[in-house]
Amino acid sequence: MSKIYRTCEKCGANLDPGERCDCEEKERGQSHSNGNSPQGDSPYMIIAQIHNNCNYPLGYIRNKGISAKEIVATVKDSFPRYDKTLQSKCEHPEYGVDLTAPALVSVIRKFAPELLNATQEIDSPKPKRADTHRLKKSVKCRLTDETYNKLLKRIQYEGWATIQEWLASKIHEYLKGMEK
Repeated sequence: MSKIYRTCEKCGANLDPGERCDCEEKERGQSHSNGNSPQGDSPYMIIAQIHNNCNYPLGYIRNKGISAKEIVATVKDSFPRYDKTLQSKCEHPEYGVDLTAPALVSVIRKFAPELLNATQEIDSPKPKRADTHRLKKSVKCRLTDETYNKLLKRIQYEGWATIQEWLASKIHEYLKGMEK
């Protein structure tokens, strides 16, 4: 069986017939044959580097207090049809929508340049945990501080451990009254 590839004498890389090795360009700091420089200047190389340091760069940027409006304005410079709706979808991974590498790099360069030089992992927002409550539905209302404190004192006086226990019992009493 004959070899269909050849080996570069300088670096030992396996090359296809007719393929030129780019090891000399790498040494001189020129672009690789695929157009990406060895320093990782292309947006795709930068994003790969960033994802090693931060799982969710958009969330990291938003947690810094940068508004969606500011991010949209930055992306619009390169992508004029980008809008707040797309930004919202990019911020929620369940949509499967993400910024292109050039757009994300422009946002990172403007709002989080520390991600470009990070050597250790930067905390990203953690995904929400699944609801593990046995009872999945909740009932809520808002009260003034004064009303809340009065209610809490009364519930504790009556011997209830929590507002939740008291409220659940009141709801059950109310629904039983409707059955009559």
